[in-house]
Formats: sequence, structure tokens, C-alpha cells
Amino acid sequence: MKIGWLQNGDKWYYLSASGAMVQNTTIDGYNIGFDGAWIQAEQSNTSNSESSGKVTTIDDFTSILKLNGYKLEVKDADEDFLPTTRKIITFGNEQLVVYIYNSNTEMEKDSLNINKDGFGYTITEPWGEEKSKSASWSSYPHFFKKGNIIVQYIGKNEKIISDLKSILGEQFAGIKECSDISSSEQDIREIAFNQLDSETQKKVKGTWKDSKISIKTITGGVGLTDESYWGKDAYCVEFILDVNYVPNNIFVFIGMDNHKIIGYGLVD
Repeated sequence: MKIGWLQNGDKWYYLSASGAMVQNTTIDGYNIGFDGAWIQAEQSNTSNSESSGKVTTIDDFTSILKLNGYKLEVKDADEDFLPTTRKIITFGNEQLVVYIYNSNTEMEKDSLNINKDGFGYTITEPWGEEKSKSASWSSYPHFFKKGNIIVQYIGKNEKIISDLKSILGEQFAGIKECSDISSSEQDIREIAFNQLDSETQKKVKGTWKDSKISIKTITGGVGLTDESYWGKDAYCVEFILDVNYVPNNIFVFIGMDNHKIIGYGLVD
């Protein structure tokens, strides 16, 4: 059953867990009318497509988001993942991270260092040595860029992804469609959790939604159930365990071809 935002023509609707269309409420910071359709803010004489071409700075970006009906809160944030100034945009229960550069040239150069799957980044040491830096996220990563900014969205909200595409263009890194990472609408983290034995499931702190997902190349420290996966990429889901000993986490490796557990282990 489809749950969440659903596009029909030029209108967006939201389906609840029961499959019913919600009406006259606010979801993810969007106002939904009595007819169930998202109420879009009145646009100026400049069309959304024309406005999107003018995005250079974070101020340009937030202005267009507001024109699209987003109720935003922008906060400064410490540097993380990419080595540049960072701000966090919050609306409802969702967040966007904006990485800010002094020029388009500087932004484009740094964007080349992000792995295509969005789960890592290459850093260059002062002496010239390149090192890969992996990343794990609470959901699926999406990276967009335009002007002097890179915009990162971690999540699966199709409405947000669609809006970011219309404002910033196609994403250049990350999971381009949620279907890329799963043949169903089920989250890989949930798939991993459901395959754990019952005793391990009871030890997991919180729910599967509190786990983090990344992509790792299996090169060592992993107990494989199928040796044919040696040297291949696999989804790696980290669960925190509610126990009194350390390590209190477990890494579960999921085959990218069959979505089955192929091993457990430690990640360097």
C-alpha cells in the first residue's frame, strides 16, 4: 500500500497509513486543503522554472522554497562531511543541509569528491595523499548543486525530492530513486532488522528507524555466509544494542542483489 506523498498531474496529495487521503491539515510543513490537495503559495509573475535558474546563494534557495509554501527555519551548523560552511534548513520533521562555497568553481570542484552513491567523500591531505571517508545516514542520501551551494537531503519524501529537482536540477550524487535501493517500498534497514533472530531484535535500541545505512566494500572483518560477496559492495546497516557491554553495536551486511543478510562484522 502506498503511504505518503502522491502526485497526480500538477497536484500533490498525502495518503495516511490506512490508505486514506488526508484533508484540511498540515503534513511535513505543507498546508493541505479540504479537497486533499497541497495548497501551493501564490507565485509572483516569475515562474518557478524561471526562478530556479537564479539560484546562486542560500538566500536565493530559501526564497524559492518559501515561494513554494515551505515554512523554514535556518540555523548555523558546525562543519561536517564536506569541509565548508554549513547551514541546516528545518521544516516540519524534515531537514536540508546546505554547504556554502565562495564561488561556483569552488563548489563544482568539491562536488567531484562526493561518491556517486552519496555514502562517502574523498579528502586530500595537505601533503597530497587522497583518502576515502565513508558516511552513514539515517535514510537515503540525495545531493543537489547549483550556483555556490550543495544541498543534501537525507530521506525518502518524494515531494521534497521533486521540489529540489525543479529548483536545483537533477541530483548529482546519492540514491536517485528510492526504487534504486529496494525492489519494494520497504526500507533496507527494516529488511535487515526483520532478518535478525528474535533475541537480537529484542536487544536493538529503539526501532529499525534509529539504525544507519551505508555502502561498504567487503574486504575484511566480516563473517560472510557466502564467500562470493568478498570484495563486492554491500549495504551495511548499523544497529545500536541496548546492552551493558561493548561493543554495543552490530553491523549487518545486506546483499545488493537479493536484499538478504550475507554477513555480520566490524567496520574499520
